[in-house]
Amino acid sequence: VGLVLSDSVNLVTRKNFFDRAFSFQFYEHIPSRERRDIFLKNVFETLKSSGEFISTIYHQDLRRIVKKEPKEGFHKNGIFYHYFTEKEIRREFFCFFKDIEVSFIDITLPLEVRLNLSKKVGGWISEFFERIPFLNKFGHLIFVKGKK
Repeated sequence: VGLVLSDSVNLVTRKNFFDRAFSFQFYEHIPSRERRDIFLKNVFETLKSSGEFISTIYHQDLRRIVKKEPKEGFHKNGIFYHYFTEKEIRREFFCFFKDIEVSFIDITLPLEVRLNLSKKVGGWISEFFERIPFLNKFGHLIFVKGKK
């Protein structure tokens, strides 16, 4: 593992070099489809033929939809964000990765916060509901695994 200070979108490494690439809560901060495509292309090209890209990305979950919260904007510190739908993620990732797994994680059900449950219990609840269709749409994050 090495650390590099760079523009992450334009970071280019050796082609067909890595087995896996990871990006956690970064993709949603790339401000345009064009720049996201550059990022995904660079990730794709750096992976070996059997390589995997694993990422977590902000999800426009049911709670945000019901509350009519915006999909896009800026955090208080000025950093751009976009909350993605599953359809958007599949559309963008399929341009590069043909084998994609998408699931929802970090599930917080309505009223769960008000119950003031411990983090451990909240973790169990999240893990359980990640497997339940419809309820998993309360997942704050999308987990994506793309295979080259």
